[in-house]
Amino acid sequence: MLGIQCCALSGACDNAYMNIKFLSALTAVAFALPLLTSAAATGTAQQAQSAQNQATQQKSALAGLLCPKPAGSLKRGSSGADVTRLQQFLAQDRSIYPEGIVSGTFGPLTEKAVQRFQVKNGIVNSGTPSTTGYGAVGPRTAAAMALGCAGASTPSPTSVVGGFIAVSPYARGNSRSIAVQVTANAANSCSASTYILDYGDNTGKSPVTVAAGTCRAVTSTINHTYQLAGTYQVTLSTGSHKTSVVVSVQ
Repeated sequence: MLGIQCCALSGACDNAYMNIKFLSALTAVAFALPLLTSAAATGTAQQAQSAQNQATQQKSALAGLLCPKPAGSLKRGSSGADVTRLQQFLAQDRSIYPEGIVSGTFGPLTEKAVQRFQVKNGIVNSGTPSTTGYGAVGPRTAAAMALGCAGASTPSPTSVVGGFIAVSPYARGNSRSIAVQVTANAANSCSASTYILDYGDNTGKSPVTVAAGTCRAVTSTINHTYQLAGTYQVTLSTGSHKTSVVVSVQ
């Protein structure tokens, strides 16, 4: 009986050992499943991140195409890639450029669209391309476009002119008086800065200061009266950047 009991105990032990081995194998699989799931999730996350990066790159590339970056002034008669980018940018707003024609040639429709953009953004609302810049893309208009460029980040002060001006006849006074609307800190910098407004007649210059922490564009109007009739160049400058408008007074 003892031998049989021993055999029975021995068999029970073997069965127990087999059960332990079986459970151990199941446990190993159970532990492996989270690892496999984690690896799959990691792969999916990496693919999603890769897709997002690619979409961001494509968006940046598209933004580059839609951002006007003229090497010089653009006006009626201009043509080329700079005009194409300008028209693509303007065509995004149908209230400004309802025709939306992208031809690469700066014609009357593009000129009218530029005028609408300038009026909408408070740059200039009268005159001609040669007198006030109305209807032409000069430094101040290009700077305003850069701020509203599709997908563009805030421009750095070294990449665009930090401000722009619009000149109009002074509402009161003689015909030699002008009102200069100065928009400083167009790049929305949070640093302190000083701009210099030069009227071009050697009568002195007006400083325009922006306090540290402003972080937005600041607009002010400065009046000036010329002593003599003539043609003058009004210039706004800060550091190495400057923008100017030619005015004629009688």
